[in-house]
Amino acid sequence: ELVNMKINEVKKIKIIHDLCGIYSITNLENGNTYIGSSVHIYARLREHIAMLEKGTHHQINLRREFLNTEDKNIYEFKILETFNDIKRRELNEIEDKY
Repeated sequence: ELVNMKINEVKKIKIIHDLCGIYSITNLENGNTYIGSSVHIYARLREHIAMLEKGTHHQINLRREFLNTEDKNIYEFKILETFNDIKRRELNEIEDKY
């Protein structure tokens, strides 16, 4: 893993701004993990956080868990792989292997 941080620390960090790759969001209490990919990981993760906070996230289980958890520090964000020059289709194929 390249980056490992609590989900509430993401807005403070700048090193992931231009990264493209595969990432995960994990509930450390129960191990439930969401795997995603993006050509702009930082922007995508900010979208995830906003949707989770608003209760509009597309992944129902993650949304419910997040809304029912007082301590958001139990959520961990990791960048699992990064790529320099990759097409979206190829990135999706790699994500599917997780």
